[in-house]
Amino acid sequence: MLRCITEDELTLISTTCDKNTTRDLSKKLKLFCPNCKNPVRYNAGKVKMPYFSHINLECNYIGYEKETQEHIKGKEILYSWLRDRYPNAIIEYEYYIAQTSQIADIYVQHREGHFNGLIWAFEFQHSKISSEKWAERHLLYESIGIQDFWIFDSNIFMKFSRSMLNPEARIRAELERVIFDTTGLVYFLDLKTSQLTIDFNFIEQVDTVEVNGVPRNNVFTYHEPREHSILLHKVETTTYRDYEYTLIIDGSLEEVMGERFEKIAGKLESRAREKRKVLFVECFNEKLHYAERSYEGNFSESFYYLLQDSAGEVYYDNYEVNYDIALGIDVDKELIIIKDDIIELNINDFFNKYELTIQNYSNNIGEYKDFKENSDPYIRLLSEFAYVWDFKKLGYLVEQGNRSLKEYLTEKYEIKLHIIKEVHENYSDVLEWLSSKSLSYIDRNLSNLSSTLRLYKKYDSLLEYATLFKRCDSMDEAEEIINQLRNKITELKTRYSNPLH
Repeated sequence: MLRCITEDELTLISTTCDKNTTRDLSKKLKLFCPNCKNPVRYNAGKVKMPYFSHINLECNYIGYEKETQEHIKGKEILYSWLRDRYPNAIIEYEYYIAQTSQIADIYVQHREGHFNGLIWAFEFQHSKISSEKWAERHLLYESIGIQDFWIFDSNIFMKFSRSMLNPEARIRAELERVIFDTTGLVYFLDLKTSQLTIDFNFIEQVDTVEVNGVPRNNVFTYHEPREHSILLHKVETTTYRDYEYTLIIDGSLEEVMGERFEKIAGKLESRAREKRKVLFVECFNEKLHYAERSYEGNFSESFYYLLQDSAGEVYYDNYEVNYDIALGIDVDKELIIIKDDIIELNINDFFNKYELTIQNYSNNIGEYKDFKENSDPYIRLLSEFAYVWDFKKLGYLVEQGNRSLKEYLTEKYEIKLHIIKEVHENYSDVLEWLSSKSLSYIDRNLSNLSSTLRLYKKYDSLLEYATLFKRCDSMDEAEEIINQLRNKITELKTRYSNPLH
């Protein structure tokens, strides 16, 4: 290990501390592991790089591994590079992360500039590690918003084919494949040259050879381009701020790395979508439980039903809905907003914004039932302008505001209601004539006059026939159709000398 603390909590770095003073503290057992707080020894010979080691027991924190000189050197190279590149960031050796009980080889916390707010953990891996163990540690970092960079000792992990005909073919272990598939890139560091190799694109080549006359196929994997290493101090970075995700890249190869960047961006978007879906469920349940505790009546049930889909499920699908909007498909855009607000707003702000909307949905169901059963035919008529499925449209409820359903519909459809009432009260002769005819006859004559006046069933009252004219845009248009119907009646009366009724 490269870092320890004194009994006064002073941090010492093995490669920069005063050797004589540190040796004296070591002999007096006054040097301690910053993580487990057990005594450590200072080791500073003439050949090996100075380091600290536990005297009795090793750390038992996640990520701790017994030190080798290669591991120490790898951390020192990365630490020096990071300190030079990000002088204003907080950079710590062997940093203990309490939330996950991990020790990061190098911890980086950015406080300003383009990377402000980003936290990184760099792990230099010299010893073998299973893909399962890597995934466990990777997910722990990810769970607390830390991006982890795994830099592998190229001498240990970067292997090539032993075939004399294919010496540049790579042997990729399961660990590297898993990391490549998960993060999009794999990094290797040469401790002698400080060259960083960045794997970002592989191709496969099939070579066929005959063995005892039988053709056999051998698959060899190459990196394309073959030259993809760069000195560490020359590497660049690119950051997807939407996802708080950074890539270490070779600037000279940035153009050919473009396809890999697109794949990484796609994975980041997919992961962000899945995380938001999970977060939505958590936030929705939290607000639903609050509604159950804080509101009377069926308010909480209305809140739940309002967000249900046709299958009775409540889930976050705003990404898919946005695609529908882009395609010009009619969607309830307010539903997108409320789902985002369920995530973004705290409980008080959310219900201050949506309490009336949710209450409208609950009240509308009851009012709609009253419309159907009301003795006043013009009140019953309002049900012609209200559809139960509209009550679940957030845009509809938001537009309704603090008005009752009756007030909202009466105002919104004032012209339509006026047309129906005028036709019903002033043109009963035409309505009675329509009611006396067959369905097909009425539909044929009405549709010939206006394509919107289609009739799909026989009605029981003259008011219902009058509602056909709600499809007219004005009273003038309705009167024009009525006059044409009257001309039709007169023509038939003359032709057949039949009375009107």
